[in-house]
Amino acid sequence: MKRLLPPTLLALLSLVSPLTAPAQNAAVVPGKDGWLFLGAELRHLEAGPFWGEHAAKAAQATAPGTQDPEAAIVDLAASLKAQGIELIFAPVPPKAVVMADKLATPGGKPGDGGQHQQAFYARLREQGVTVVDLTAPFIAARTNDSVKVYCQQDAHWSPAGIQIAATEIAAAAKKSLAAAASPAPDAFTVESADITITGDLWTLAGASGDKETIRIETVKKAGVVPTSDETSPVVLLGDSHTLFLSAGGDMQAAGAGLPEHLARALGMPVEVIGVKGSGAGPSRLAFARKAVTKPGWLAGKKVVVYCLASRELTEATGVAWKKIPVKPK
Repeated sequence: MKRLLPPTLLALLSLVSPLTAPAQNAAVVPGKDGWLFLGAELRHLEAGPFWGEHAAKAAQATAPGTQDPEAAIVDLAASLKAQGIELIFAPVPPKAVVMADKLATPGGKPGDGGQHQQAFYARLREQGVTVVDLTAPFIAARTNDSVKVYCQQDAHWSPAGIQIAATEIAAAAKKSLAAAASPAPDAFTVESADITITGDLWTLAGASGDKETIRIETVKKAGVVPTSDETSPVVLLGDSHTLFLSAGGDMQAAGAGLPEHLARALGMPVEVIGVKGSGAGPSRLAFARKAVTKPGWLAGKKVVVYCLASRELTEATGVAWKKIPVKPK
């Protein structure tokens, strides 16, 4: 049986290619007003239910045991809980859902196409996983036309999106961190600057037209950008969204990303275990390896924030959603 798509996505996909070979064949799909969308994200939104019995059909991963994000995330949460650590799952909402009105077809409105993500998050919560769903806060921020929660020419979120995420994640984490000593939040300051970025979607689309300019907020404490701190009770785990505007280089800037803004919101530095590319398997592997190779490291942790693009729930390949046990030495 063919899956039924939301009308906005159905119309968009029909513009790009036939429904038998939808928009996933396009690396970048242009929208309105200079907005660019990732084809793989549209493929994720077309996948329909993607957990449990549906996982094998929806997933890009092919190996048995690597396709079901629900099983892997619930297992990770349970493994951490057994060691007194809370998992906070904070997926980045699809740009094509929050910015549905900027797709190339008429009639879309923010929130269209996100029903399967919402159902998935509800299932995780029913199984005891703390989920920070940023969809509603992102859509709410758009009531101010000057606020962009994503970059127009890049697949990542914008500085405004990062700051909203930091606030929401910090609010969820503070209960588990109540006993953790931390400096006062006002010890952190921000410095604003406009920068011009070379967006990954702009490059994929053929690098034509003017590049995008964004205003970043660089975080500092006593004049210095906070760095990843492995003594922190908080681990920020995930894909390049944990590195964007933080790690420099092709991540566009340094000191202005989620790690720094989360540190400011919490009043303490965080440890970052982020990978470029897929955050599904590789980041969890890196986390599990450190738990084994660095005795005692995990004992000081209270919260693990797992942040990655929601498209990875179906688009991850390789190890993808294999269960990866966290067994400290």
